Amino acid sequence: MKLKYMLVAGLLLILTSSLSATSGRSSNKTISVCRIEYTSLGKSANWHFNYTYLVEANSDGSVIRLSKLETAKRPAFVNEDAIIDCIKTWNLLPSGQHVVHFSIGTSGGNSISIVDPARNVVKLVLP
Repeated sequence: MKLKYMLVAGLLLILTSSLSATSGRSSNKTISVCRIEYTSLGKSANWHFNYTYLVEANSDGSVIRLSKLETAKRPAFVNEDAIIDCIKTWNLLPSGQHVVHFSIGTSGGNSISIVDPARNVVKLVLP
C-alpha cells in the first residue's frame, strides 16, 4: 500500500512537471488524482469505460466550464459526479480548452489523460 502511494506521488510530480513544460511559463498548477468511487454494481462487474470531458480554464488555470463529451447512458458503475467535482478543483495551464479523458474500470488499464490547447498530452497511469 505504501508503494502504491509513493508511485502515485511520483506520477503526480511527473504530471505537474510535464504541464509546466508545456505551458511555456512557470506558475503553480494543481491536479489532484481523482479518487474513483465505484458503486456496489461497479465493484461486482467486470467492465471498462471511457469518460471524456471538455474543460475550459481561465488565465489563472481555474476551471470555469466543464462539459461531458459523451452522452451515451452507461450503467452506474462509478460516481461520475465525484469525478466532475474533482476536475473542477484543478488548475490547468495554459488557459483554454483541455480534453480530459478517464479510462477506468475493474478490468485494469486505468488512466487519466489531459490534452492541453497546444495538443500536448500528459497521461497518468492509475494503480
